[in-house]
Formats: sequence, structure tokens, C-alpha cells
Amino acid sequence: ISVVGQKATIHFDPALTDATRLADTIRGAGYTVEVEAPPIAANNSFWKDREKLLTILSGLFFFAALTIEFLYPETDHRPFWQGHLGPVDVLFLIASLIGGLNFFPQGLRALRRLSLDMDFLMTAAIFGAVFIGEYAEAAAIAFLFSTAELLEDYAIDRARHSLRALVELAPETAVVRRDGREQVVSAEEVSIGEIALVRPGDKLPVDGVVTEGSSTIDQSTITGESMPVARRTGDPVFAGTLNQEGYLEVEATQVAGSTALGRIIQMVEQAEERRAPSEQFVRRFARYYTPAVTLLALAVIAVPPLFFAAPFHLWFVRGLTLLVIACPCALVISTPVAVVSAITSAARNGVLIKGGIYLEALAHVSVVAFDKTGTLTRGRPQVTDVLPLNGLPRDEVLRL
Repeated sequence: ISVVGQKATIHFDPALTDATRLADTIRGAGYTVEVEAPPIAANNSFWKDREKLLTILSGLFFFAALTIEFLYPETDHRPFWQGHLGPVDVLFLIASLIGGLNFFPQGLRALRRLSLDMDFLMTAAIFGAVFIGEYAEAAAIAFLFSTAELLEDYAIDRARHSLRALVELAPETAVVRRDGREQVVSAEEVSIGEIALVRPGDKLPVDGVVTEGSSTIDQSTITGESMPVARRTGDPVFAGTLNQEGYLEVEATQVAGSTALGRIIQMVEQAEERRAPSEQFVRRFARYYTPAVTLLALAVIAVPPLFFAAPFHLWFVRGLTLLVIACPCALVISTPVAVVSAITSAARNGVLIKGGIYLEALAHVSVVAFDKTGTLTRGRPQVTDVLPLNGLPRDEVLRL
């Protein structure tokens, strides 16, 4: 699964199932399936999303109820089925239902599949809290969990934006010579062996070899070299680099997806699959931890009343409390988001990390060897000293 790339790669045996059944299964789990999706889809505005709007509305009702209860405290909070529901209770109840719409469907699907997860835990806790009349607790769970999901989405959106910035380094179109005429085509349509025409100020649309012309090219996006390099007939060039002053004709040697820039983008996208040891541990832990906590909560609810004549209401509340405080959402969310954000942020700054396992290995590094200039510097030349000769004034040298 690539969270940032919004992709899932599935390997299957066609003799046992087919793509249609797989797609139906994925839809049944609550996800959408697109036949042709863009490489890195641009999300809608952060605030123009149903999940965000529900979270905001839940928060407004929740804090309105808290304010009213602070100013006009109600002492009588009882379950709705006992015939009493005050205005503050109504506001808390609305807040819990609106916030819960973000994860109620997933929680019920998890129960139906007997694949208990965080959404199920939160759904069970909210319904239980409402059932015993603890409306403020239900609203707090719904709002805070929705907010946590919102923050996770925001972190992933930032990582996705960083990866999209890499994709946008490559031009979308190319000028090629076909049948003796210049044509503007999509960069993805350029075939190996075709001649791309690159004018001053244009980005190169393909990896290739210069067949005519000479120029200097800024290759910092690919090689990290701070200074432009001279390129003439017979020299290799890379897609996504910037042609500076000369006209070039370039014979394509790679198609769009196989260029150096394309391979960098694929590497960053696939980096999520190389899980760091901490990520692997957290995923295995959560897989067994959530069902275990659910069973433990049921035991807390059932055992004392059944075997020790303890009050059911008290232990029901304690079982629900266990469900809420034991939810591993922060544990499960924290590591993948941190790794993805680090890898994409590094890529945006010109550092390629092949995956979480390599990122985590940096914690054990004590010495780093750098092999070329420009690695530690900013990559932009600047004037450090002016030493005029032949009696020329310093200001005149700077002016020139």
C-alpha cells in the first residue's frame, strides 16, 4: 500500500481469482477503485472535504455544549431511554453523531468482517457512552478521534504535495520533429529514437543524447551539481533539467516512465513498501492488540457482574473506558506518517532515501563521508572576495 501515492499493488493468481472480484472486495471494504488514476492525484482543498466539515461541525456543537454547561450546569444526566434529555445533552449527542459519521461505517464494516480495528473501538465506545447517558464523553471521543484522523490526513497531504512537486519537474509537453514538421505532443508520447527540439529556457522532456547544437544545462534537479554543465553533440542529457542558452536537438533514449527523473519518482513512491523495523513491529502489534483489548473490555464488563455480583453500570462504564484509553491509534498513525513525511521532505530537498528501513538506519550512523563539492553547500555560487587588478576600482569591477 502506498498511502502517499494513493495506490495499492496487488499480486494474485489468475487461476484463483480475477481483477473484477478483487475490485469488488476492495469496494466492499469502503474504498474506491479507479481504472486509470493519475500518478500522484492532487487532492481537493483541505477544507472542501466531507470529513473535515463533519469534524468542524462536531467541534462547534461540542464546545457550544461545554460552554452552556459551564455557565448553566446541569446535574441530572441520564440515558435518553429513561425519558430525560436536556438541551446540553442534545448538543453533546449531535456532536457525537456528526463526528462519528467519519468512522461509523468503517467500524460497522470491521465488525461485520470480524476484523476489529480502531474504527470499531471508537464506534463501540461512542454507542456505549450514549447508551449509559455519558453524552459528553461520547462527543469528546467523536470529536478528538476525528481530529486525530484530520491531522493524519493533513500530514499525508503534505507528503503527497512534496511528491507531486517532484512529478511537476518534468515538462508535460515536448516539441518533436515528425514528417519534417515540428509538432507539440505529450512528453509521454515521445518514442525512443525520436528527435526532441529544446530551445533556450525549456526543460528537457526526455533522457537522450544531443545530436545537434551546444548549450549549458542546469542538472541540479538530477545530479545535485551546483554549476551548469556544458553539453554538445554526443553528450547525454536528462529529462527535467533546464536548457540555458543554446538550441539543442536531442534523440530520446528512454520513454517517459524510464527516465532518470521517472525512476527517482518511482523510488520515492515505492519507499513506503520498504518498512522500517519500527513500522513492521507496530503493524504486527496492532493486528493482535486490538482484538485482545476488545476481549479484555468485554471481560471487564461481564465478569464482575456475573461472578461477583458487582453493579453492572459501574463495570460497563469501566469496560468502555478501557476500550477508549487502550486504542492504539496514536501508535499506529505516528510511525508511518513520520517516515513518509521524512522521505518526501528529503526528496524535495534533493536527498533520496530508498525507504523507511534506510531512514531508521541513520540513527546508528556515526561518520558520514561526502565525495563531492556541492553536497554540503547550498549549490548557488556567491561572490566572496573582489580583488581588482591594474588599478581598476573595486566598485567598477562589481559593476562590470
